[in-house]
Amino acid sequence: RSWLVDELHARAGACADAVRTANEESEKLKLLRRETSALIICADANEYGASWSNTNARRDVPVGRGRDVARSMMASYHTYRPQLTRTDPREYLPIDIFPYLASRALVAEGAASKAAGDDDGCVEALVSAAALLEIGLKHSPHNASMLFDLAALYMLLGASNKTLLILRKLDVKHIQMSTLMQHFLPAWVGGASEAEVNNVHTRLDYLEREIENDIDKSIVAAFINGKYTKCLEFTTFRRTLGSAHSLASASTQHAWASYANLLAQDPSTTRGHPLSPETSEFSKALLMACLQSLDLSQRNLRHYRARDDDGWTYVDDLKTNPSWLSPFVGDPALAACDWWASPIERDVLDPKYEWFYAGARDTLRRRVLLARSMKARNDDSSAELDAARDEREKLLAAHSTHDERSEQSRNARALDFALIDDVTSSSSTTRTTTLSVEDAFEQTCRAPIAALSKPTPLGVLARGFVSAAFHASSYSSYIRLARHTKKASSRLDAKVTTAAGELAVAAKASQKACEKWLRAPRESSDAVTSWYAANGAPIDDDTREVIEDVMREAYKSLISTLSRIHDRLAPIASDA
Repeated sequence: RSWLVDELHARAGACADAVRTANEESEKLKLLRRETSALIICADANEYGASWSNTNARRDVPVGRGRDVARSMMASYHTYRPQLTRTDPREYLPIDIFPYLASRALVAEGAASKAAGDDDGCVEALVSAAALLEIGLKHSPHNASMLFDLAALYMLLGASNKTLLILRKLDVKHIQMSTLMQHFLPAWVGGASEAEVNNVHTRLDYLEREIENDIDKSIVAAFINGKYTKCLEFTTFRRTLGSAHSLASASTQHAWASYANLLAQDPSTTRGHPLSPETSEFSKALLMACLQSLDLSQRNLRHYRARDDDGWTYVDDLKTNPSWLSPFVGDPALAACDWWASPIERDVLDPKYEWFYAGARDTLRRRVLLARSMKARNDDSSAELDAARDEREKLLAAHSTHDERSEQSRNARALDFALIDDVTSSSSTTRTTTLSVEDAFEQTCRAPIAALSKPTPLGVLARGFVSAAFHASSYSSYIRLARHTKKASSRLDAKVTTAAGELAVAAKASQKACEKWLRAPRESSDAVTSWYAANGAPIDDDTREVIEDVMREAYKSLISTLSRIHDRLAPIASDA
């Protein structure tokens, strides 16, 4: 490996020397393709940082080296760019690879920083990486690889709104949504605005109509025209999309988030008027709408209930994930927490991604089981409650083998099972979880409260705490919903209202801090600029301005999410 990397760097250097003396642009392009091809092979050998999908050549980037690589790459980019003509903005040029690889090297250095306990250093690396990709996208706005990586970087910084805005630029067609949902879901349920969420949902809704109507029409037309092999192809295609795990997960997560948003608008949750089954007709209607939405369609329920193995089809294009961001098997809103809490490489990896499919499937089954349990309790259906308890035991056993690597993910899983246990248990049954709902919720809120109570300009962007807080705020609504189904008073336990109140106060504190930093982003961006230009390295004004823009966009997105967290939790805290 060392010999190969050295040889490739030597050849890339020779091509770079030849570019300087070449007169024709076509000759320069030919040489640049050779140079960048050599660098891409080095990247595939993990020379510029570890990769989740290639564990054969493990490579750590020590602190400092990522910046050296990135500055060298960007120097080449700025040297070559004026020499080349881009006739069409959709055209890819060889030099586009320089900001892409530069960002990869910076993320790898950021991973080394977080492993050493330096969260600020990791944030500085991620912001710098985002800035370099923004520079590359100014001149190549349709480069999909850079757009996917940039969206993922904003997601890791907790900027859910900005993540979806970047993904919108990809102009993902309706049918592609089924293969690319893993890019959208973390931001979609991690705090993005309702406008951005509805934009994604509209595309998914259109795809559902295509599956139900357009493909059926194509099958009939093929049959009428005697194209019987086409009938089989269209039928297989419809079956594949109809049972696609990615689409089922998206619709379920959307319903989960939507109820939490709607409950926050319930007039009976205002201060001094705690929600109760007797006084809130609005929430009663919401309860049934939520349970129906969370429950999968009958088509998917047949897969869910009739088979103990896997009844889904998996069409996810996982190779579009950045090399430094592996697919996440837990609640999508906690994908950033998972990245921050674990190394880039995975200990368990197989070419068929079975570790991902098994974990993602059971995460979806857990979410659906919670909805089915609440519906069964609301209907007083003993048969359905017995079935839910049996399913809970299977999921408890399955989850012990899955790779949810962050504490926040494990806390959310524990809260799910505590809620399921609470809803399905009765005086004649024994609870199987030792953690109560109240203790599990308090445990889920603990880390976000600690992080957001005393925000710092860089610390507020770290560890996925903002998305985790938004995720926790959803549970407060579902704890109340569970009490509805049990025909109990909706006044929540003191532990729940106290934790909700503390999280609401912490979110408001971070919101005000972000508003202050948004008005004067230079202070925080200067820290990132100084980090990137360490050891006296020069930095151009364009890079300095783009770093400031990245910080500004991140703060704007965080302010939106933090405001929604506070608005969700303040009425619940008033029950205390």
